Amino acid sequence: MAKKTDWNKAILKYAPFCAVLWLLYAMNTIFAWIPFGVVLRIVGVFGVLAASYLMKSHQTSKSRRAMAFYVFLYFLWALIKMGHFLAFVSIVMTFVPVLCLLFWPNDKLHEVYTLFRKVVIFFAIGSSIITILSFVGLTSFIPHFELPGQSALHTNKDDFYQVFIIFPQLNTVSSVMMRACGMMEEPGHFAIVLGFVYLIDRYLHRKINPAIIICGILTFSSAFFLIFFFTELWNFFRYWKKTILYLASAFLVGAVIYTSLPSDAQDAVRFLAYERNLEKVTEAFSSSGSLDEALDERSNSYANRVYDHMSFSQKLIGNEWDSDMILSDYRGFIVKMGYIGLFFVIMISLMSISGASFQLKVSLLLTLFLIIIHRSWFFYEPFPYFMSFLACTLFKYNRLSQCLNR
Repeated sequence: MAKKTDWNKAILKYAPFCAVLWLLYAMNTIFAWIPFGVVLRIVGVFGVLAASYLMKSHQTSKSRRAMAFYVFLYFLWALIKMGHFLAFVSIVMTFVPVLCLLFWPNDKLHEVYTLFRKVVIFFAIGSSIITILSFVGLTSFIPHFELPGQSALHTNKDDFYQVFIIFPQLNTVSSVMMRACGMMEEPGHFAIVLGFVYLIDRYLHRKINPAIIICGILTFSSAFFLIFFFTELWNFFRYWKKTILYLASAFLVGAVIYTSLPSDAQDAVRFLAYERNLEKVTEAFSSSGSLDEALDERSNSYANRVYDHMSFSQKLIGNEWDSDMILSDYRGFIVKMGYIGLFFVIMISLMSISGASFQLKVSLLLTLFLIIIHRSWFFYEPFPYFMSFLACTLFKYNRLSQCLNR
């Protein structure tokens, strides 16, 4: 009996670790690519399930039950959309844990976020070092191995990864220099992760780790800067004098660093920061005034034709996804999951921000909107709304703890 009790305590002790393993696999990080990644996933999933069963108390508020209800409906819809057994199993292993985590006690969810944050900061530091070393051509001295592209888009373009120790760096045909990739498929993906961590830390009044800011800049992704703006929106207006001073200082320091770089490095930075994507998007939007035409700059003509020729009934339920399609905005989500899937995701997102302050709700809604209009397939997995749920839960937990300690 004592051995069984010790075993139960061990499961509960390592439950947050298992939850992070599940999340890292659901996010399709490097932990999902390595040969023993499936083992890590199984440990994570069954660890979450076992801990959920053994926990003596659960949080069962009305908002959590409502969110779980819509997650369950979306889970069933995703099962219906799956066409083969392995995909069916994968969906089950992705969504069942989040249905359990929604009812975990606040202190356990705080441990989950704390551990996840440490993982993100670890990869932010390592990826920043690799990226900076690549600027001066020293990465050739670091042991590394190669991995093939992890998506159909990368495979079709013959993109591959150089993995330095455990830090992947995406190499594309158009690469002019390395961008910080963290543990994700693309630098832009890691920028969103960094943005979420920055947002949550700010609303929890935690000290921001400098690696989050540095790595966010080195991703050369507008996603991080936009989430940063969504987070600081209220401070921009509340402390506008300080904001102007900080922005002017940052601009001056950036200008000095930029002008001190060699001309070829300046060209590379300008390409990564603006010309790579934003230039065409902003020009298309300013000339047409249409969001869809601006988003077309990040899609291919084949995908646009498929979407434009779908009937309402087809858009309602969605179609089979073709790997030759490049359509990462909300239209791509509609093509695959239909208006029904989009409705479930919207409802889940709204439920995830329940009970938060107005400022936090706006920051999260703008962040979730940013994701759906340029990387909507993030919502195939629970990551965006689970992070939103964590942000609001920990915000309320932190506020309650402060009240009790007064």
